[in-house]
Formats: sequence, C-alpha cells, structure tokens
Amino acid sequence: MHSPGKGHASSGTTRKHAHGHMSSNGSAASMQTTADPNELLVVADQHPANLFLGPEELVVTGTHRPSITSAAASFVLKRGSRTSSKRIPYDIILDVKLERQPSLDDLLLTVHCLKTSTDAELRTLKYEVPVHHELVAQEWIERLLAHAYPATRRHRRFKVFVNPASGPGKAKAIWQTKCQPIFEAAGCHLDVSFTEGRDHAKQACQTLDLEKYDGIAIVSGDGLVHEILNGLALRTDARKALMTPLAALPAGSANAFGVNVSSPARGRNPAYQCLVAIKGRPMSIDLASVTQGSQRYFSFLSQAFGLMADVDLGTEDNRWMGDTRFVLGFVQGVLSERTYNCTLSMRIVGQGTTKESKGALVDDHKKRATDTIAQEGSLNSKDYSLPRLRFGTVQDPLPEQEAIPVSIDKPLDVAPGLSKWTTFRGPVSTVYAGLQPYVAKDYMPFPLACGDGLIDISIALPLSRYEGLSGLDGAGEGNTLHHSNVQYYRVEAYRLTPEGRATKGKVAKVHNEKSEEVKSNEVSPVLAKEYISIDGESVPYEPFQVEAHRGLGRTFTLDPSGSLYKPDQWK
Repeated sequence: MHSPGKGHASSGTTRKHAHGHMSSNGSAASMQTTADPNELLVVADQHPANLFLGPEELVVTGTHRPSITSAAASFVLKRGSRTSSKRIPYDIILDVKLERQPSLDDLLLTVHCLKTSTDAELRTLKYEVPVHHELVAQEWIERLLAHAYPATRRHRRFKVFVNPASGPGKAKAIWQTKCQPIFEAAGCHLDVSFTEGRDHAKQACQTLDLEKYDGIAIVSGDGLVHEILNGLALRTDARKALMTPLAALPAGSANAFGVNVSSPARGRNPAYQCLVAIKGRPMSIDLASVTQGSQRYFSFLSQAFGLMADVDLGTEDNRWMGDTRFVLGFVQGVLSERTYNCTLSMRIVGQGTTKESKGALVDDHKKRATDTIAQEGSLNSKDYSLPRLRFGTVQDPLPEQEAIPVSIDKPLDVAPGLSKWTTFRGPVSTVYAGLQPYVAKDYMPFPLACGDGLIDISIALPLSRYEGLSGLDGAGEGNTLHHSNVQYYRVEAYRLTPEGRATKGKVAKVHNEKSEEVKSNEVSPVLAKEYISIDGESVPYEPFQVEAHRGLGRTFTLDPSGSLYKPDQWK
C-alpha cells in the first residue's frame, strides 16, 4: 500500500487517470479507474476527486480545475493539480453506501462519518461514480469498510433502553439528538424501548430473544445498567444472557460504567460511547453476587456503607445538579463527622494498611493485571445456570476456625495469599467496595481493581473534618488509597453487618491505661436515615455478603488492551 501521490507521473508529465464523455447535467458518465485498488476516482461538486485508502485514514484529494460541463470531453488529474485534501480516520467512518440516482446516469457514493470521535455532529460526503464502474466501486467500498471495521461486525443489532427519568432528565433528548442519528448512519438495526418506571427494563430482559441482538444499549445512568444485569440474571439461561455485551450511553449523574470503559472524558461523551457500541470488541467484566436475607442479586460497580452510601442515596433530591450533587453530599457528610458501627468479615488476598504494605500491594496489582487466567464467564458447556456461591450466603455461619476478631483500627497483618476469613469490628466513616476503578469521573476509589476476580475494599476510619476534606485532593487519580486513615484490601468475598445506627459527632476513644471509655460531649442523637448502596441503588439496612465472579459480564471496548481504563500510573 502506498501513500497518495506515490507512483504518479513526475510534475512535467500528465498522467491520465480517467476519461469519458460528460452527461448534460455535468456529472461523469464515463470514467476509467486507476490500476491501484486503493484509489477511486469520483466527481465531487462537478470537480474530479481522488479517494485513497491510506494505512489509517481515507484521504480525499481534489482540484481547482474548472467545473466539468457538458462541453468537456475528458478530464485529467495532474500531480500538480492537487490543491486540496482532507483526511478522515477510519475509526470515525460509520458506513458507506453506493446507490443509483433517479433519472441520472451516475451512482451516488455516500460516506457517513463523525466530525471527530467525540463530536456528535455527523458528516455526509457525497460523490458521483459512473454506473458502469459499479463493480469497481463496490470492491473499493469493501476495502474501505474492512479498514473501518477491522475486527467487528458491521451494522450491529441493538436492543435500546432509554430511561427518560435518568439523572438530570435529559436521556430522551440525548438519544434522539445525539445517539440515534449516529446509530442510524452506521446502518445499525435498532429496537428501542423507553422505560416507564422502576423494573420495566428488568422485566423486559427476562423474556428478550437475545439471539436477535448483538448488544444492549443503555441510555441512562448506572442504575439502569444494574437493573438490566439483574433482569438477565433471572433467566433460565442466565450465564449465557449475561454475556450479552452492554453499551453505556451516558445520560445519568455519574455514568461510571462508561468512565471505566473509556476514560473520565470519553466515557461521558455520547458520541464516543456510540462509537464504542458500534465498533468496540466484546470485553469481559467482573460481576459480584450479593446475598441479603433470602435474596441473591448482582452488582457490577460498587457497594457502599456509611458516608459514601449517604453521599450516593442521600442526595437523590438533587439529581438536577448532575454529578455535582456527590461533591456537595460528601462535604456535608464530612462536616457532620458521622460515624457508623459495623462488623466486617473478609476473605483477604492482599492488604494495604501502612505505607510499606500499600506499596507492596500496588506492585502485586501490576503483576496480577498482566496475568492471563481463564475467564469464569467462558461457556465451556451447555450449563447456562448462574455460578455457584463458593462462600455460601449471608445466612450461612462463617467458619469459626477462620473468623478472627480484630479491632478495626488495629487490623491483623494478614499475609497476602493466606485468604482466611478475618473479622473486624468498630466504628468507621465508610466501607466502600468496588469491582471497577471509578465511581464517577473525578473519583477513583479503587485504583487496583483490574478484572482479576477480586473485590477492592477501602475502609476509612472515623475522620476529622480536616482529614475528610483533605481526602478530596487527588481523588480523581486514586490517591485516596495513600491516605493515612484509609485501609485498602483486596478480597475474594466479604460480609458486612450494620451494628446499631449511625451517630453524629466525635467518636469516643480509649485513652487511659485501664481502657476506660472517655465519652465525648459532642455525640448527638442518631441520624434519621440509614443507607446501604449497591451500584447506587438503595437496599435494606441489613447484613449482606458479596462474592466476586470473574468475567461473568460483558461490555464493548475500543481499548486495544481489552481492559478497563486506568491512568498510566496505575497500569
């Protein structure tokens, strides 16, 4: 393959690329194609033009020669006549069509593309091709589309769920004005449903004929992703259904799913996320089983107890603010100095409770992130049932010989890989667990999450106002892991039991040699509301247990490495 212009005659020689008589309307009725299969000679706005397939982009070159009219007997492209060009990266080319024009002798070649990968503005480029060169043009189009879709199916089929009530309430407009036109320009087949209330999509997914779709596009926030996953999990072919890739088209408050797939900027851009759905390769993601009472459901993102649950669920009335509501809720929670009592049992694989152990944990993470282990979500048989729970449910007793009670502020030094149940008790500011690094564009509490079948847990001990507010510094880069009041664990499973109700004010501490409790006069009455958040959804304030399943879910990605997005410092 050569670049445009190579192989052409020298500047003093005329090379005749095409010739022919012109129709009375000024279009090319007859043209002789070049010998190079990567080039196609066309007419654009009554001027000759050359379409060339380069290594990474379509190159369009034209001339400023006089317009072709019915009096012209032929036209010639000279090397020196190429005075204008534009380059269109293959990754923003959506589709190409060749159609007959009514009452005209020529064919219409239409290229549909985006202005840029992050701009929802569509571009349509139109060229004329002689009808008797239809076969040559079709072969050229196939080569172009092979560049535009090197490893994915064209014209994908999507079931689309749009939640009009999501986030600031702009999902319907985002779909109709930004997303739908892109999917249609790409020739995708769409089956669109607008949700009418809670669990609408969950119920629909239980009976969907998934063989009709290549993926499910979700125009909403993270709540609808959670709902759809749990609808798929209720099917008799649940394991197979959960392998249907989900595409997140951002229309909510945090849009963490898209952020984790693409990046904080691109993950919140509807045009880019449309490209991910249209052209991305399927990618495995970890899911987790949550058992609470007699129920089992699934989480894809995070589980929160304490301050972070309050931030998520206690700010629902401020959805109109977008993701700013989370910052406001965090500041209000820190200033109130709330503390929350719990018992937390974990199957620990790695931990970071000191500067040294956090450094070792980061080093271990970088090794694990490059390991190639068979995905749990792989279908090696026709057993499509959900994976079994290796550690039982929240109603099962923990193995007594492994349950080691430890004070939450003096954790046991568990050797990495020991993986025993270890139980901590005490007051905390928050217990935050996650399967993906980001929970919002500017907050990455789980920088070591890497799709390796483990759950990352960040425990913040009771915080002073200064400690809490200083924790905002570098939160978007994952720096909260290094906060002195944060303990970071990587676990196979965990169980959390709320103990009593949250209190407001300073925490009573042990200060004297007789271990007598010195009570603070600033402890206020219990708080009116208590929250546990699973993927941003409210669940009962009761004990729950979580267990990870590696690679059980699917999404799409444009990342060549096929992994969740992370800044370079955490790779």
